[in-house]
Amino acid sequence: MADITLSKFDLTGKSNGTITLDPTVFGVTAHANLIHQVVVTQLANSRSAIAHVKDRGEVSGGGKKPWRQKGTGNARAGSSRSPLWRGGGITFGPSNERNFSKRLPQKMRQLAFKAALSDKVANKHLIVVTSLDDLKGKTKDWMNAYRQLPEAIDGALVISRDRQPLADRAIRNVSTHQYTSAQHAKLYDVMRHTTLVLTEDAVAALTEQLSAKTSVAAPVAAGKEKS
Repeated sequence: MADITLSKFDLTGKSNGTITLDPTVFGVTAHANLIHQVVVTQLANSRSAIAHVKDRGEVSGGGKKPWRQKGTGNARAGSSRSPLWRGGGITFGPSNERNFSKRLPQKMRQLAFKAALSDKVANKHLIVVTSLDDLKGKTKDWMNAYRQLPEAIDGALVISRDRQPLADRAIRNVSTHQYTSAQHAKLYDVMRHTTLVLTEDAVAALTEQLSAKTSVAAPVAAGKEKS
């Protein structure tokens, strides 16, 4: 596979040389069905079971049999907290113990992430910048810089190797932009943003994480990112 060469830019929009992308990471064939599987898995793993109703074992009271078994003319009853009674438990209601988690093999997660990155390259929606060091925490500075980048379309995911507090502060106030580190980048976030902005060191980090020569877990591993 031939190497992929892209121009890289500084935050003033000026070209700052080129960067060579690994074709085994940024030039693979798109797999729409696989990407869908991984996205569904990530969304399922981010779900929390909040809705909960009490069943007959959780409702207080009902320890005494309402009346004797025979001789009253009433139907048999063992508890006043039966689901048939007012104030009783709920049958088949939602429970906060429900587990929505799914799991996919690491190779599938890695291949889906590579396919998503490759799709951004093929559609010219991937922009490489040298660094985000010039950002001083001002959202206005970030937006001015972003508008200078070629083919930048609103709705961007920005990834650097490590999370930079000043860059985070500058980008997080833009509702259509998201900032994260290479370690915590998720396929769902890549797919839901039109433009992908990678710093030069983020390209190296993602290449290392997704390379077939390493056993490091893919950045799209199931589970929630801790804030």
